[in-house]
Amino acid sequence: MACQTPDELPVLFLPRHLSPAAAAHFIDALHQLIAAMESHYGEQQLRSDYRQGIAQRDLDSALVPTDPPF
Repeated sequence: MACQTPDELPVLFLPRHLSPAAAAHFIDALHQLIAAMESHYGEQQLRSDYRQGIAQRDLDSALVPTDPPF
């Protein structure tokens, strides 16, 4: 995906023409939203990452035999 300038981004993602104070409040609200989501879903994400790591490790070990052929 090509890098977009701020004017090319949808307003949903980047409100335009905010005052410095409004921009600071908007950024703070986004940080609070992310922190709340991490707090609520963090453990679930860690479990998912752990399961994916195990699955990937199983795939990796299947590709490289550990026993000699004889």
